[in-house]
Amino acid sequence: VCASLPVRTRNNTVVHYFKVLDSNYRNFDLVACMKLAFMVVDISQRRDPPNELIVIMDMKGVGFMHLTCLKIGAIKKFLEFLQEAMPLRIQSVHILNTNYLFDKILAIARAFIRSELMSVIKTHPPNMDMETFYCECVPASCLPEEYGGELPSGEELNRRAIEQFRELKPFFEAEEKLRSFYKP
Repeated sequence: VCASLPVRTRNNTVVHYFKVLDSNYRNFDLVACMKLAFMVVDISQRRDPPNELIVIMDMKGVGFMHLTCLKIGAIKKFLEFLQEAMPLRIQSVHILNTNYLFDKILAIARAFIRSELMSVIKTHPPNMDMETFYCECVPASCLPEEYGGELPSGEELNRRAIEQFRELKPFFEAEEKLRSFYKP
C-alpha cells in the first residue's frame, strides 16, 4: 500500500501511508518502493500543496529475510534526497508494528541519517494504544479504517493512489526521461 491520504491534519499536513501487502521477501523491491514514495510526494504537491508531511509505515509482514533486499547505496541516496532536496518538511515518521528487526534496519540507516531526521522518527509496537496515537501523533480522521480511523481501508486508498499514478503517467514518464540524461 502506498498512498497520500485524502484528509489532512488541521494545519494542512499531508499523511503518506505505506504498508507491505505481500510479505514474501522475494517479491520485495526496495528501489521500486523508494520511487513510489517520491511519486506520492509529487501527487500530494499537485493541488493545494501541504505545509508538512507525516509518514506512516506499517512494518507488519516485514521479516528478517527482507534485510537481504536492502541496498545500502540506494538507501543512502534516498536518505540524502529526504534530507537535502525534499520539497516538504517532514514533521514526523511513525513506524508501526515494529519489532527487533526494525532496530536492525534503523541501525543500518542511522549512519546516513542526520540527527534532525532521527529526532522525528517514532517507533510503535504492535500493541500500542491507538487513542494515545490519535491524540499525540495522527488524528483518527486522517487514518485508514484498519487503525480505527475514519478513512476507507488501506487497500481502497491504494486503489485510489494507483488511479492518481495513472493520471500523472505522462508527468512521471517525462521526469524519468529527464533524469536519464543526468549522469552524476
